[in-house]
Amino acid sequence: MNLVRHTGDETIQDVIDIIGEEPSKAHAPSWTVDIQGVWKWVSAGESHTWEGVLEPGIHHMVCARFTPYGVWFGTGLTVED
Repeated sequence: MNLVRHTGDETIQDVIDIIGEEPSKAHAPSWTVDIQGVWKWVSAGESHTWEGVLEPGIHHMVCARFTPYGVWFGTGLTVED
């Protein structure tokens, strides 16, 4: 799983449209940046807790499988000041 912040005016719907039918073959759009420390291999039945401060803006989380490759939209969120 991974959490990214949007660097432009792109919306959560833009991400959903890019991902399309799941599992998707999409990769992170160029207008996103990784939130450091969030990316984690998490197997079924495991959990991962991240504690940190998110910058204001639009963020989204994705879940991925690497063999065979597939991406699923996790959630979107907006952080306000």
